[in-house]
Amino acid sequence: MATPSHTTPFEPLSSDSLTPWLSISQPILQWWMEQSVKGVQPLINVQLAWLESVSSAMQMEIEFCQAIAESNEKISHCLLINQSSPKSVQEITDCYQQAMQGLRNAQYDRFNKVTKLSQDFRKVLWEEI
Repeated sequence: MATPSHTTPFEPLSSDSLTPWLSISQPILQWWMEQSVKGVQPLINVQLAWLESVSSAMQMEIEFCQAIAESNEKISHCLLINQSSPKSVQEITDCYQQAMQGLRNAQYDRFNKVTKLSQDFRKVLWEEI
């Protein structure tokens, strides 16, 4: 990111307006202010990368919660459809296993995405350092 062309170095504070302890430490304060300005952009970039990572993690959790809801819907549908006729244990077991397979796949996808997210965040972090 380009720095503005009107940027100028910090001007020293006038020593007559400073308290004695501040005037003594003025060179250190001056150095700290210069370093702060130089170091702000990488810090902002790291914070943005972190916020993007958190946003992606939240999106993945929402997708997983949706998969949980769909699995519960499948199980409920299996148990509630044709309530008047009794269901065999095998039918209920098959229905449950299908719902759990979908949930298992969603969990596997979730782990893969989280691993990739962690690697992407580390890459961005190292680029800024």
